[in-house]
Amino acid sequence: MGGEQNRALGESLAGSKMDQNFARIFSKLKRRGIFVDASSLKKHKHQGFMSTVHTVDSNKGTLVIHVIQPTQEWVRQRIWEKLIGVGNLLSKFREIPTSEFLFNGKIGSKYFVVQKKLEGKPAGKRTLINDTVVDIWFGKKAKIYIPQIQKIVARIHKIKRRGYGWPRAIDGEIRGQYKSWRKFFEKEVPLWLRSVSSGDSRLGKNNGELKSSFKIIKGLAYGIIKKIPYPPPFLIHGDAINPSNVLIQKDRVTGLLDWEWSIIGDPAWEFCDCGWWQLLNKKSLRSYFKEMGYKNIQIESFLKRARLYRLLWILWGAHMHAKDKNIVLYRTLRKMLSEESTMLNKPGRD
Repeated sequence: MGGEQNRALGESLAGSKMDQNFARIFSKLKRRGIFVDASSLKKHKHQGFMSTVHTVDSNKGTLVIHVIQPTQEWVRQRIWEKLIGVGNLLSKFREIPTSEFLFNGKIGSKYFVVQKKLEGKPAGKRTLINDTVVDIWFGKKAKIYIPQIQKIVARIHKIKRRGYGWPRAIDGEIRGQYKSWRKFFEKEVPLWLRSVSSGDSRLGKNNGELKSSFKIIKGLAYGIIKKIPYPPPFLIHGDAINPSNVLIQKDRVTGLLDWEWSIIGDPAWEFCDCGWWQLLNKKSLRSYFKEMGYKNIQIESFLKRARLYRLLWILWGAHMHAKDKNIVLYRTLRKMLSEESTMLNKPGRD
């Protein structure tokens, strides 16, 4: 677009009747030389669990705008620092297909993230069916996409950082604020447990059963913390197996989106997401282990750690959704917590 076209877009925006939040975002983008065609703004057909997605045309190509109602956890993690910091870091690694962050921040009561649109379409979607988390891969091509995702994830897991936990911008560097992986969990798990205790009070039914289950979960969680190893800290995506976060084009993975749950710590944490559970074996994760250069003894240790973290991952997810207005997702995660704790609490299990 030329200068005259850019000015026309700015004037069109100023006089439009669109949502003022979008108008403010477009004004901020304009200061960075990004001129938006306000009339092209539309809701994307693909929507997330916690956000709505829009697209809009600009002189820099199509932009994607995520509109999110921020949770307390987002504020606590200083998500705006995380996304910009991680985005700037990843811009140095061209072999990792991610989208550049152009703007992120809270405007009004909503949180907005603006990125350049990558080529491709979502590989699928994560949804709830009968209180069960289900990953649906479009075209039933998970066997094609998952090995590619593993290779990309392995490249991410080679990015070493300082500190552990949720990424923060500290002294101009994106790093964790805890001295060890175990210290992170020692600080976080009590908070997650309090959220679950509060969330259980919203479920109402089977209160006695929930209290009994919670007591077991609490004991198991603190027992797992004592077994947490001391691995070197690396960047972790945290939601890479979610098919709605994966863009594909002609059977090729072209993008890995949504870094909201990124963390710095043991790469095995990546694979305690429920989407990986059936793949937690040497054969299914072959592409990942080959890219990482792991030998047999390293692979066995890695798989053991991923399985160790599973209850903590579900606990963290339940904490994230304990205060949702719609309690369905919390109820699902709480059910998963009970099932995992029952399995771990069986006689004879270590």
